[in-house]
Amino acid sequence: YFIPCAMAETRSDERLPTTDAERALARQVHKLASLISRAHHCVFITGAGISTNAGLRDYRGPDGIWTQAETEGRVVGEPAAGGDLPWDESFYRLMPAACPTFTHRAITALCTSSRGDSEHTPHVRFVITQNEDGLHRRAGLPSEKLSEIHGNAFIEVCGRNAVGDTDSDLGSSSSSDDDVHELRVQRTHAKQREVRAARRGRPKGCGAAVQRGFVTYYGETYRASNPRGRHVTGRACPRCGGNGRDAGWLLDSTVDFGEAPGGFPWGANEVH
Repeated sequence: YFIPCAMAETRSDERLPTTDAERALARQVHKLASLISRAHHCVFITGAGISTNAGLRDYRGPDGIWTQAETEGRVVGEPAAGGDLPWDESFYRLMPAACPTFTHRAITALCTSSRGDSEHTPHVRFVITQNEDGLHRRAGLPSEKLSEIHGNAFIEVCGRNAVGDTDSDLGSSSSSDDDVHELRVQRTHAKQREVRAARRGRPKGCGAAVQRGFVTYYGETYRASNPRGRHVTGRACPRCGGNGRDAGWLLDSTVDFGEAPGGFPWGANEVH
């Protein structure tokens, strides 16, 4: 978090760094502040680590979900490469009650003009996050300055179902193993059949983003085994349902392995 002249403005009740680790951190903070202040177009990319203080586990950290799975002897990785994707059931319960951390609020401040008006350029122009917890939005970050490339657990999207959308590609693994390659080919063909059938059966939606107070993919709507179709939540779009035609289908916005943000089945939308 960048605050100009932060050390020079230290209050009497604030403690100056005294240990080597604290002094090293202070130097890193000043270096980061200098980089941000000199940048012409600064973009932040955030991941699970900024939400651990909100009580949400990360994946690769010391207490991460995948770290724990690996210590239990499980093979973690892309399903197309034969890997397993461990999941923490507590996410469903904890995400709705999670609050933005200092880091989330600081990023929002950096994305706001230092003079509080729209005529002056903020320190940070845009934020790209891999997190689906919605904490950037809850911290007040405007949606037009945010790309949630893995989706948002609390937002459903009325799928546009456009012909030109990028289809999901389950062949994303770089492994050269013959068995893995064959499995990847089979998954890709199965996905292509699934997408073709879905395109025929779904009305073209309006692309609306519908905010919810619950995790929209609860019940694993994003899985291929979903009887309604992958990502379909079963709720109708409130925006386009009253205009004299069939309402578009609402989809959870969570992007799974091998899927393209903004591609099929969502189409262009304001989440990804």
